[in-house]
Amino acid sequence: MGVRFRWYSGDPSEIASPQPAPPPGRRLRTLAAFLVVLGTVGGGFYCQARQGLSAARAALQAQVDSEVLALQAGQPQALYDLLDSRYAPWLRYHQQCFAREAAWYAARPGARVIVEAVQLASDRAVARLRLWEDGERTDCVAYWHFRRVDRQWRHTPPTLEAWGAPVALDTAHLSLLAQGPDRSLVAEVAPDLEAFCARLLRFYGGDQEVAGLEERIAIRVLPYGASADGGSIVPSPHLALELWSASERRAILSRDLRLAIARAVFSSLLGSSRPLVRDRWLVEGLATFHAEAWVPEWYGALRRSLADGSYRQYLSLEASGTISRPRELRSLPPDTQSTRPLAYALGEFLTTRYPREQLRALLRAIASGTPGWTAVESVLGITRRDFEAAWRLHLEERYGS
Repeated sequence: MGVRFRWYSGDPSEIASPQPAPPPGRRLRTLAAFLVVLGTVGGGFYCQARQGLSAARAALQAQVDSEVLALQAGQPQALYDLLDSRYAPWLRYHQQCFAREAAWYAARPGARVIVEAVQLASDRAVARLRLWEDGERTDCVAYWHFRRVDRQWRHTPPTLEAWGAPVALDTAHLSLLAQGPDRSLVAEVAPDLEAFCARLLRFYGGDQEVAGLEERIAIRVLPYGASADGGSIVPSPHLALELWSASERRAILSRDLRLAIARAVFSSLLGSSRPLVRDRWLVEGLATFHAEAWVPEWYGALRRSLADGSYRQYLSLEASGTISRPRELRSLPPDTQSTRPLAYALGEFLTTRYPREQLRALLRAIASGTPGWTAVESVLGITRRDFEAAWRLHLEERYGS
């Protein structure tokens, strides 16, 4: 005889007996119904997420199209209005580089930058972009970061969380800090950079300078926006609005690092961490030439400077450039981006006209406290007026039409 349990509800007047278990078929139907409901709810959430992602992708595509159009049309203010204004160095970088970025897109009127994928997180988004030229898909990919500002997406630099902490890569004379995708690029070019630094030290300082450098030259590749001429800071090539290939990014970063290293070497030879304003024309000239920073677009800039006589202003390089942004931008390093063609041409003139021993003596004289032009007259044996005339002749012979 079986045992039957009786269940009490707590009310002594009510005695409840357990219902017999439903047959297996009913349990399966109940489970199936539950799964259908769960799938319907989950599908609803999934569709909403997909719709939200599609809407964000469309909004970001419109944002990207506006940036490309502003660059192709050469409208700087239209571009700046699309950038996140909370980051002053970020704005500074794109103001300094607008001519370069605009020229790149103007040369590609058939280019489209397509948003292929989007990652959303709160008020931020990361878009994977691909360059299409004349209807053809290319291998050029970039990741642009955006922040929602007043319900509008604005192009912004990456966050520390997205890029990761900086990692130092040390060589005999250099300490290179990089993070995110810049780390692999720096690792690839580090051996060549070390050889360049040692060669430059030996050329101008002799073996004692190579052996006697007390501290490594520290340079950081910064992905959050920085002045392109920020001394020991080099902007990441991933900040650029051009959709460069991986090899192009590596070559551009290598060039910018060589320029930063050359500046640091010449500043060290002059006995200071940064060149004095009065000596900047000389340091920039030698550094830009030895860094092999030449780009073909500079031909046109040098011809224009010859035509309008603006090349003379370079020999008094003190201007900080013009900028119409918040007050904090005034504390950033000066903008010499537009003067780099002249700097290169001056370095070329000096190194082809004067032997290494004279240039070494010139640097030693300035390091001892002699003003730059006084040192030029005493060491190179030429007045400023005659120096300017000789440089103009070099520009006409080398870059004149």
